[in-house]
Amino acid sequence: MYYDAILKVSSEANEQVINGIDIGEIKTAMAKIDWKIAFDLTIGKNSSVNEKSDWRKEEDVELVIEKLEMLEKSENGKSIATSLKLEFWAGLPYQDLFGNIAPVKNKYEISQRFYCAAGQPGISVDEAYRFLQNRLLEKQISLRKKQPESQEADDDAANSQPGFGSGLLQKKRIGGKRNSKKQHQ
Repeated sequence: MYYDAILKVSSEANEQVINGIDIGEIKTAMAKIDWKIAFDLTIGKNSSVNEKSDWRKEEDVELVIEKLEMLEKSENGKSIATSLKLEFWAGLPYQDLFGNIAPVKNKYEISQRFYCAAGQPGISVDEAYRFLQNRLLEKQISLRKKQPESQEADDDAANSQPGFGSGLLQKKRIGGKRNSKKQHQ
């Protein structure tokens, strides 16, 4: 016998502005749209061309999708856009059109299966919750350790592009330690 425990972490992205897009505003706009109807490709659109409400709904959907595309231009925005898609679009028909949202789901969910042996006391819900909180903390620490490394790699790539300084710092880093020529002489 076993049970699965899942700890869902909020993305805390409601009050951010990324790439000129207000995350709280786009989240509110996405909540107002009935996505099942918006992505239902089986229903023929038999409405009159002059119906302003249908045009407005289509414009709202298009505006949200354009904002999501603008968000996806940066790494942080890409993560938030995908988490918004997960929140509003998960389980809808034609979900394969949205792309893979599993990596972000893994980022915001921590799960563990707990087995209970017959005749043995099982782990309590409070203990399972503490265990998942510890795993979340470990995940956050490992992500923080990886961030500076990836930022340094991005900085090095930006500095190697033409027009960014003389490249002296890059040459010193490639050669290993700074002033390595002086140490050998």
